[in-house]
Amino acid sequence: MNKHLWVLTLCLTSNLWMGQAKATDFPAFDLQNLNSGQPRITMDSIQTPYALVNFWASWCGICKAEMPKLLKMVEAFDGQMSLLAISTDEQLEDAVTAYTSLQQKHPKIQSKDVSFGWDQGQALSLGALNVMRVPETFVLKKVEGARWQVVDKVVGKHLWHTGRLQEKLK
Repeated sequence: MNKHLWVLTLCLTSNLWMGQAKATDFPAFDLQNLNSGQPRITMDSIQTPYALVNFWASWCGICKAEMPKLLKMVEAFDGQMSLLAISTDEQLEDAVTAYTSLQQKHPKIQSKDVSFGWDQGQALSLGALNVMRVPETFVLKKVEGARWQVVDKVVGKHLWHTGRLQEKLK
């Protein structure tokens, strides 16, 4: 079975999985920024106390449909939350094309609290985090200086609600 079809099937059949993520540290990374001319993206790039790290792909309709909800979530947290959307596409060109399309549809992508990166070779997604399907989102909280702790993980389509997320972050 085609790899992309297999992943899409998993997305559609799982629909929603709320992981009871153990409080673990999120790994460090250094990613190419899809916004050309901008610096590479690292955990140090995130200046807010909370972050959503969303893994997506250009071919994933659910991922693209979820993006406006994630952007609204960041906006609702009024400067206290960042979104780092990380493409797992194999080809940089696919990620850039999808990012450009999203930019045109959603001007809020230009926010200082929103970054789009590319996980070349899937070293972070597949290698460090075992992300096997998209969308997959890690909810992070900054702890003790520069460390980021995973407080929740969402796999598949999700109805993002500010209240529920605020409860997780307490």
